[in-house]
Amino acid sequence: MVWILIIPVITALICSLLKSARITGYVSLAGTAALAAAALPVIVSSFAGPAEMLRGVLYVDALSGYIMALVIFLSFASAVYSIGYLEHERKVGLISAKGIRRYYALLTCSSSPCFW
Repeated sequence: MVWILIIPVITALICSLLKSARITGYVSLAGTAALAAAALPVIVSSFAGPAEMLRGVLYVDALSGYIMALVIFLSFASAVYSIGYLEHERKVGLISAKGIRRYYALLTCSSSPCFW
């Protein structure tokens, strides 16, 4: 369950360090897919009964499992759509490569349960 907290932070750091805007988008997409893969067992088990870790600091029940699935799905859909959209925005000069890196770093962090 700790990986659900770590994956978005690592992905956001990588996104903020990359130079290529297009590669940054694919890294964000891969990070969101890795987050979904890591969260799937937690989400599925939360419907069978609550789970906790670190002496109750991390607690997942059916409702929080549902919300986690919803947020991760929306983050994944946003990451898929953003690649083409931001590439177009960069070509017409409405956003810089630095702005794209910042966007993907913040998008990835927003999918972390730490920021809900």
